[in-house]
Amino acid sequence: METTPDLLTEAVDSLKVDSSATILFEFTDPWGFSADFRQPFCWSVLEGRAWLVAPGHPPLCLAAGDSVILPRGTASGACLFLSSPEATPFPVEDFWRQSELPAFDPSQRAIRPRRIRWGGLGAEVTRVVSLAFGFQDVRLQPLIEALPEQMVVRQADVDLTFLGSLLAYPFDHDDGQPGAPALVTMTAQLLLMYLVRTFLLRHAEHGNGWLGGWSDPRIARALTAVHRAPQQRWTLERLAEVACMSRAAFAKRFIECTGESPARYLCRWRMQLAREALADGRSLKALAGELGYQSEAAFRAAFRRTLGQAPHAFQRAAKP
Repeated sequence: METTPDLLTEAVDSLKVDSSATILFEFTDPWGFSADFRQPFCWSVLEGRAWLVAPGHPPLCLAAGDSVILPRGTASGACLFLSSPEATPFPVEDFWRQSELPAFDPSQRAIRPRRIRWGGLGAEVTRVVSLAFGFQDVRLQPLIEALPEQMVVRQADVDLTFLGSLLAYPFDHDDGQPGAPALVTMTAQLLLMYLVRTFLLRHAEHGNGWLGGWSDPRIARALTAVHRAPQQRWTLERLAEVACMSRAAFAKRFIECTGESPARYLCRWRMQLAREALADGRSLKALAGELGYQSEAAFRAAFRRTLGQAPHAFQRAAKP
């Protein structure tokens, strides 16, 4: 079990927020809207309750203290946020336009928190903090892709005092002074890291790739070895020894947990490290040896085969 936290720390620490937009919604029932928003975002209910109806998932009721994270936004189709399953949704784009609210632009870091009141004439009030995140760093995409498309964190699994402080900070400390947007962005990142970590500690088996492998201590040992020394010539036999399993049992369990073979995972992990290094301006010749390839040509071929483009093309696209 010693190796398990390393993978989780590595994954959570990689979730860098470049920009964020924070909104405190105060709804009065009945209310409802449909949203097709492709940026990552999360909803945290402070008071009352809200229903989320997303394609491919059963209706989800969020009570006070509950949060839901959509790390790829509504990539699978528009979602409905409702006061009750019977509420009539309103296109959120129309509401945004009528209220003259700015659209979230992930290229703009300094977006001030806002409070929005909306809904019918009912007495029941629902207060929700919504955060949209921007991940401009293309190197993070493999980590984001491994996360479930809908991550629910329940009130019973969080420290409500800590979570409440994170959710309240943008609104309690938005004094308009220089430096405030940077603090709000860092608070958004801390909130995201906290919620993702809380979810993964309880639901790692729902993921794939590194996330699915992390759920099994034996497979996690092998994954940690690969992560720590990607340049090694990792054969199926060597990885099975690290996991203290037979070769056949290890190969079968690895695929069950991660959805791919050990060789495929090793290649994808090397390519993720290559993305990071290339985006930082590293040379291909140095990378080839560091990642375990015997020649620059072999590295180029693996990069193109795995990512569908040449290393130089990726490096040019990754420049700010």
